Amino acid sequence: MPIYYLHLALAGLRRAPWLPALMVLSLAVGVAASMTTLTLRHALSLDPIPDASTRLFNLRDPAGSLRGRMFSYADAMALGRLGGARIQSVLSGTGVTTAVAVAGQRRVLRGGLGIRYATASFFSVFEVSLQQGRVWSSEEERAAAPVAVLDEDMAHYLFGSTPAVGRQIRLGDVAYTVIGVTARWNPQPRYYDLDGVAGAFGGGGDGVFVPLTTMRYAPDDLMVSRACPMDQAGMMKPSGLPDSGCQWLSVWYLAATREDAKGFAGELPASLARVLPADTARRLRLLDVRQLLVKAGVVPSSVRVYTWLGMAFLALCLLNAAGMQLSRVLRAASQVGIRRALGASRAQIVGQHLCDALLIGGIGGALGAGMTFAALAAVRHLPDVYYAELVRMDGTMLLAMLGLVLASGVL
Repeated sequence: MPIYYLHLALAGLRRAPWLPALMVLSLAVGVAASMTTLTLRHALSLDPIPDASTRLFNLRDPAGSLRGRMFSYADAMALGRLGGARIQSVLSGTGVTTAVAVAGQRRVLRGGLGIRYATASFFSVFEVSLQQGRVWSSEEERAAAPVAVLDEDMAHYLFGSTPAVGRQIRLGDVAYTVIGVTARWNPQPRYYDLDGVAGAFGGGGDGVFVPLTTMRYAPDDLMVSRACPMDQAGMMKPSGLPDSGCQWLSVWYLAATREDAKGFAGELPASLARVLPADTARRLRLLDVRQLLVKAGVVPSSVRVYTWLGMAFLALCLLNAAGMQLSRVLRAASQVGIRRALGASRAQIVGQHLCDALLIGGIGGALGAGMTFAALAAVRHLPDVYYAELVRMDGTMLLAMLGLVLASGVL
């Protein structure tokens, strides 16, 4: 019987194609508009480190400005020792310089070179894997050894296909020996440095990673995000930051288990009071990665508005298609009467029209899926949208689109 109903539906489409075509187009546009905005929001809301996001914490004043999110070198070192053996801590700061020298040849980089000054635990805590070599040891960090780990793209830019490990690069007046090269690593959003110059969805990221203690050798042209006391806010060189009261380092903690995380959070207020002024200690909070992204407003409010508008547009398209389908059913009243007179039951009449509606809904949904992929491709080519490259259809959104197409067809 369903095959007979499908035959009737196809015959009806051939007999009067214009109204069904409008229904198909209405459904397709509604599905495409809603799925494009949903995919955009989904891409910007992805957890950048799902295995550890509820155990990885940033210490900051949630209501503070830059001064409430960063710490001086002395304070950061004291804060890094609070976790003990149960908690890994990371101290990290970043800067941008204009040039790097290789084999005596100075190269000026367009957009600058990002240098990450960090403790060695940065690589394990933030899940940065190595393609070649190793990271620096605690002994090298204490001795401020001039060693560096390069980002994969930076290693290729500076040395081409030649292995970078063992080569030297010059940052300012100091030659650094390359001891490692990272595998491709550019988490989006850049949760570990939302306050950096690259922003939440900045491209490229850090090209060079060096021990935190080598900040004493920092190039004079290094631009560092910092907040300094009034008496130190003048012409201080970046190399003077470790001995100053300027705030330029972020502090992160990674707990091995959720139980360790809860215990550390409970002990933290008393621990903070021992190393920081009382009013500062009271304002500081531990925010895990998910809380941090929400607090930072990583998903723009405009994207949230677009999502609701897309869903509202889909509802309007469905209502429009339902009205056109009702018009088609009413116009077929005489045919329904003949079939009823010949013995067809009400259930059979309903089944016939449901088959007709689902055929139109299926065609509209399939067309809408194609339009969604086309719209996402168009978004990725927008020149002024900084998150455009992230807008891609993954398995979750494919299932969501299938469900939306089926639901739209049934409705």
